[in-house]
Parts: sequence; C-alpha cells; structure tokens
Amino acid sequence: MAATAYLMVFMINLSQVILFMGRCSVDVMSITVFCER
Repeated sequence: MAATAYLMVFMINLSQVILFMGRCSVDVMSITVFCER
C-alpha cells in the first residue's frame, strides 16, 4: 500500500517536472531565436 502511494506521488512530481522542463525549453528556444536575429 505504501509503495502505491509513493508511486502516485512520484508520478505527480514527474509530470510537474516534465511541465517545468517543457516551459524552460520553450523559453530557451525563444531566447535563442531572439538573440539570433
């Protein structure tokens, strides 16, 4: 039971990290495009 709860928390954290990384990569892409102009 504890393993299932830990897995759920891990999956939630993982999804938030993926969202955060996606946002950061989009920011880096826009900054790179802006600097190359």
